[in-house]
Amino acid sequence: MKLNVIVIMITICWLLPALGWALPMLFFDWGYIGIEDYVMCSSVGACPFIVNVTLNLVDSIPGFFIPSAIMVICYWRIFVAAKRHARAIRDIPYHQEANSQYGSTASKSFKKETKAAFTLGIVIGCFFVCWCPFFLTYLVDALIGYRVPIIIKLIVLWLGYLNSTMNPVLYYISNKDFKVAYKMLFGCNIQQSLLDTSFDLRNS
Repeated sequence: MKLNVIVIMITICWLLPALGWALPMLFFDWGYIGIEDYVMCSSVGACPFIVNVTLNLVDSIPGFFIPSAIMVICYWRIFVAAKRHARAIRDIPYHQEANSQYGSTASKSFKKETKAAFTLGIVIGCFFVCWCPFFLTYLVDALIGYRVPIIIKLIVLWLGYLNSTMNPVLYYISNKDFKVAYKMLFGCNIQQSLLDTSFDLRNS
């Protein structure tokens, strides 16, 4: 993937939330229409995140529930394909020399793909565990008239923030490329052999 493509993708990932959520919410106050009496800091000094039902639905459905459903469907298809691949490898007649060589290569490839799918499953699972309580809590809170205790709101909010901390750790543990990138990023000394595994620095 070329550098300009990466820059465009990252820019889009920042612009879409900014234009679709931050501007209506923070600058135009559309999320406070009809709930002005609820928008105030509590007596304990904490300021919970509060928006009206309309913006809550607009934020949660396309921003979390629909993407989550797509991720579950995609991961299910990956799981089904992995099982089918595993059966195909088991059915290879290893007693034939040519097929044995092919079977060994296919088995190594399958193990690599399985590890990648397992890593993806952990990342998706942590994403659901961290963010699902937040979106459900704030959606239910808006529907019942903002009666959810503030301590619960703060807990689910920081649980969502925790997900951003977990992802780099998960990728570092499970992916060699990320380990190399982190060591480069933080200025650690690394061997040239590690650099040559997946990165072509001459094209960076």
